[in-house]
Amino acid sequence: MNTDEALRAVMPDYTDAFTAGAWIVHNAIPRTREQMQTSAATDFNDPRRRACFGVTADGEIALVGSLEVITTETLARAAAAAGLVEAVLVDSGFSTSIVFANKIIVTGHTAPNLPSRPVPHGLVLVGTPETPTDEETLK
Repeated sequence: MNTDEALRAVMPDYTDAFTAGAWIVHNAIPRTREQMQTSAATDFNDPRRRACFGVTADGEIALVGSLEVITTETLARAAAAAGLVEAVLVDSGFSTSIVFANKIIVTGHTAPNLPSRPVPHGLVLVGTPETPTDEETLK
């Protein structure tokens, strides 16, 4: 799915697309390491802070990230348990951040105050976000 022709074959009317990492949740079931490996970078399961983009059964979009170092398999299980029915890994972590209320919530680096390297694209969600419940995040 990395050519215009391939995308148009399955989505002839698409206008925008982005490349994601491994597909980690499908039909509300966390995918296995072997299933994820078919569409992932070789380091997709290395332990690090991880982030994913997903959707719930109600069609709500979710950006999910780990506050601690975990594997992608662990993120997949957590994302499915949190109600995501489909989810993809966003990069492999090091160049991915989730920012909420002008604060870096998730970053691929081990220090929360160290932003990821600049990248030329982003996903921006507009609306009324659910406030994080983690006390450290709210400080």
